[in-house]
Amino acid sequence: MIAMEELPQSQPLWEIHMIKYPTSEAEGNAIFKLHHSLGDGFSLMGALLSCLQRADNPAMPLTFPSVQLHNNKLEGKRNSICRSLLSFFSWGLHTISDFGSSIIKSSLYEDDKSPIRSGHPAVECLPVSVVTLSFSLHHIKQIRTKLGVTINDVITGTIFLATRLYMETVKQGSGKARTTSLVLLNTRMFGGYKSVQEMVKPDAEESHPKKESSFAVFLTAKYLQLVRKFRGPEAVSKHLHGTLKNTSLGITNVIGPMEQMALANHPVKGLYFVVTESDDRVLSYMGKLRVAALVEKDFIDPQNFKFHMQNAFDMIFKAAFGASPSPAN
Repeated sequence: MIAMEELPQSQPLWEIHMIKYPTSEAEGNAIFKLHHSLGDGFSLMGALLSCLQRADNPAMPLTFPSVQLHNNKLEGKRNSICRSLLSFFSWGLHTISDFGSSIIKSSLYEDDKSPIRSGHPAVECLPVSVVTLSFSLHHIKQIRTKLGVTINDVITGTIFLATRLYMETVKQGSGKARTTSLVLLNTRMFGGYKSVQEMVKPDAEESHPKKESSFAVFLTAKYLQLVRKFRGPEAVSKHLHGTLKNTSLGITNVIGPMEQMALANHPVKGLYFVVTESDDRVLSYMGKLRVAALVEKDFIDPQNFKFHMQNAFDMIFKAAFGASPSPAN
């Protein structure tokens, strides 16, 4: 598989593959293979979008869904002293819990073996399968509004429920196994993607950390800086590898454009991304939200997992509205 093949050291850290093989989904596929040392997911997405244009009007910029950082229902209550105190203590407890579990997970204990975690040594080097599934962003927003949560809450809840349903189908009672998920976050505050030209400017605007429900991400970053200073980059790499190795599932997402894009005047029908050594990747595009699951080949059944993903979303929608979602346009 292209994703698992090591990039030759005699060439730049990227490849572009054009596969001209028509399927029921598209006339062909373009695969951008990029080494993570080139940047994080946010900057790599910005670089990719610099190569694309709006299909309807190349002179117009791409637009992206607005990001709702907080629940508006709480705005009128934030001045409450009692609520502020409870929020502070909750923030402190979450910080201690999240930071502590992050350190422990990297070295002291690992998840149980289960239908979603084989525990094979060097599993990141084994063959993988990729399966994708699209949901209507409109339906997701309906659930978000109905339950007063965020889009991330809806999609991660769907993935967690689908995982449990899949585990119970493969082996009854396995849903009680100790499993944890590593959620990869963009900790910086951005108003939108930056083009390659903007990213290389010497006076580029500095980003600032987002405010999360805990301070654990910041503490973990400082901890890794100290580890690198006193023990070297190998120790940092060992810590990160241990965290990935000992967990069962990884989730991350990025925001995609609302309009259809074109690559060299060829309309892009669909778009998704995966990161090797990780699991579920979520990307919005043209009113759809596509989940791409990267699973261990011959251990996890990708089509069975896809079935439970759709089933889990239908269950959540039906629980919220009393009926299954109507077919997406």
